[in-house]
Amino acid sequence: GCAASFHAPSGFTLADSLDSAWRRIGIALGKIQGVSGVEPAQALSSYEVTFQGATMLVRAEIVDGQTRVVALGQDGQPLATGPATQLLGLLKARLG
Repeated sequence: GCAASFHAPSGFTLADSLDSAWRRIGIALGKIQGVSGVEPAQALSSYEVTFQGATMLVRAEIVDGQTRVVALGQDGQPLATGPATQLLGLLKARLG
């Protein structure tokens, strides 16, 4: 419903457990050209990455019982523009 789309305007759903999704995201990030400075944070199920000059958090989270992959800014707000959208698209192509 509305709440879910408000919570995550961007991102995509994976049919996977949180742990498994987190590991797969890390492997995929390592294969995407232009991604640098990957800092894993397993406690947060996230990776801090730099892509096209923008630093962001790529995070796996559970939304309505499904594992969702989102990109967050330094302020923790979901990113739905520019490099974040492109990176999520590349990840979805590899994982989805």
